[in-house]
Order: sequence, then C-alpha cells, then structure tokens
Amino acid sequence: MNPYDNNKAINSNQSAPHISVVIPVFNESESIQQVVEELQNILSRCHWHYEIIIVDDGSDDGTLEIIQNMQQQYHPLIHLVSLGLRSGKASAQQAGIHKTTGTFTVFMDGDGQDDPEEIPCLIDIMENESPGMIVGRRVNRESDRYYITASAFFNLIISMITGICIRDINASMKVTRTELLKKISIYSGNYRFLPLLLHFRGIKVIEKDVTHRKRLAGYSKYSPSKIVDGFWDMITVIFLIRNHNNPLHFFGGLSLCLGIPGLIICFYITLIRLSYGNIQNHYPLLLLGILLILSATQLFCAGLLAELMVHLKYDKRDKQP
Repeated sequence: MNPYDNNKAINSNQSAPHISVVIPVFNESESIQQVVEELQNILSRCHWHYEIIIVDDGSDDGTLEIIQNMQQQYHPLIHLVSLGLRSGKASAQQAGIHKTTGTFTVFMDGDGQDDPEEIPCLIDIMENESPGMIVGRRVNRESDRYYITASAFFNLIISMITGICIRDINASMKVTRTELLKKISIYSGNYRFLPLLLHFRGIKVIEKDVTHRKRLAGYSKYSPSKIVDGFWDMITVIFLIRNHNNPLHFFGGLSLCLGIPGLIICFYITLIRLSYGNIQNHYPLLLLGILLILSATQLFCAGLLAELMVHLKYDKRDKQP
C-alpha cells in the first residue's frame, strides 16, 4: 500500500490543511526529491492534513521537471509554483504564501539542511504556547566557517540596533500562523526579517533550537554580496517599522546631524572673513559647510514629502465608507 494513500484519505475528508509547507528552490535537482519524500513520510506519520508548496525560482538544471513529476505522483499533496525567471527568495516565498491555506505555515529550504523531524515539535509548541512565530535556531551548523561567522555578525548587529535578542534571525526553518503572513508584504530581501516584522506588530516570536544538517548535494547560493544587501535591507525594515507613521522624525534627525555642523563651519568662516577681510585659504572648509547645509535641506524636504504621503494615506482611509 502506498504510504501516502492514508494521508490522501485524510485530506479528502477535511476542508482545509492544518500544515502548509513552503519550499523555495533554485537549482536543487539533486536534493529536492529526497527532501520532499522525507518530509511526506514525517507529515503522514503525524496524520496531519497538509500541503507542500514548492516554488521554483527559475531553475535551469531540471529541478522544475522533477517537481512536476512529484506533483503528478502525489497530487493533490504537492502544489507547484513556477516563477519562470529567477526573482529571488523573497519573491519565491511571497508566491508560496499566496498559495497557503493551512492554519500553520512552515518554511524550509530544499537543500536538505533543514531536518523535517523538527516539524512535529515546532507545531506542538505553536498549538500549546500560541506564539505567532517560531524561529528554528540552527545549532552545530553544518556550514562553512565563513557563512557561520557572517551570520553571527549579522545577528549581533541586528540585536544591537533593534534590541531584540533573536540569535538566528536568518534561519531558513520557521513556523508561523498563516493568517499573520497574509498581512505582511514580502519583497526584496525583507524575508530575512519576518521575525522583526512580526515582533514590532506586537506578535510573540520565540526561538527553538533545531538540528542543522549538511547539504545533500549542490552548492550554497549564498554569496558575499548578500551581506551588503542584507545590511541595506535591515536599514529599510527598521526604518519602515519605527518611522512609517512619522518619517520626518527620521529625516529631521539626519538633517540636524548634518545641518548643525554645516552652520557652525559657515559661521566660523564668516568670523574669519570679518576679522581678516578674507577666508585665508579655508575654501575646502567653506565648501564642506555649504555641502552639509544643502544635504540637510534636502533631507528635511524629503521628510516633509514623506509626511505628506503618510497624511494623504490616512486621510484617504478615513474618508472611505
């Protein structure tokens, strides 16, 4: 008897899945089938009504064909979303979220490093302790030292800036309530900061240590350039979280930081001009003062425009019936 027949019967008797597993993949032809089969064995053993949503992010190594074959074999347990061209992990996760219908959504990668055996424990915590999200903190990571060091530094910077102690914010295995995800727009690289986005909405986010394994095959898609990208994404997310209702506070603060030194420099140059009749070769300093004042003015104007946009947004919402 096919081990999935029992689960298909369970699925047909319930209106909506209990668990939705979202797996974004890019060029994982050597591992995706083993990952999905292992995942199905575990979910079937737990007698959950589930769905597995695999998002192919423009793979060109035969990954799409393998997923299509599995979809036909295990229909309707597996759903395929093909993005055609590579759009990035954020777009892949967002596409997967749009397809989820389960009470809980589990995120994991398709390289085999996330252990599906952790899912029953994570779901049990979600049901009994009722957090909004559980982040699977990777202990004894089976990754290159370079990636581990970069990740530790990244997590430290985030903790220092935000004051939130999440030791592995970029962990690939996460479990959250689907209804919460539907209220968040995931774009660019902000998928890394889902715990922050939920935390600053007043939603409880906790960590749970999980097993981290070696890759089944293939190579990591992580590159040094993503460290820089992650830094800019972090600044964007923090700004949107803390200043989306009062952007002038942010731009005004920066404006003061630049404008005050600029005014002091120009005042100093003016005193020299009045005392000696010329500025005595302080032209570079004068140019710096003028540059700081112009930059401060631009930032202040940007803050005013942002405040106007926020006002129009709320004004429009208030006028709706």
